[in-house]
Amino acid sequence: AVRMKAASAMQASEEMTGGAYAPSPGAVYPTLQLLADEGAIEEVGEASPRKAFAATAQGRQELADKAGEVEALFAR
Repeated sequence: AVRMKAASAMQASEEMTGGAYAPSPGAVYPTLQLLADEGAIEEVGEASPRKAFAATAQGRQELADKAGEVEALFAR
């Protein structure tokens, strides 16, 4: 499983969109909490102020189920 911290997720989002979207911490942290509450991601690794997350089996399945929607977003 790929582990990613919030700062890395923000940077990856910006890179994946060619700089068109650079999410702020105010957008990313609540989204991570929502995804964790829904069971799509989970904290991994040691407890620290900078938490790392990884997709759960449920989260990976949901992403696979919505692959077309994801591709359409990045095609914009």
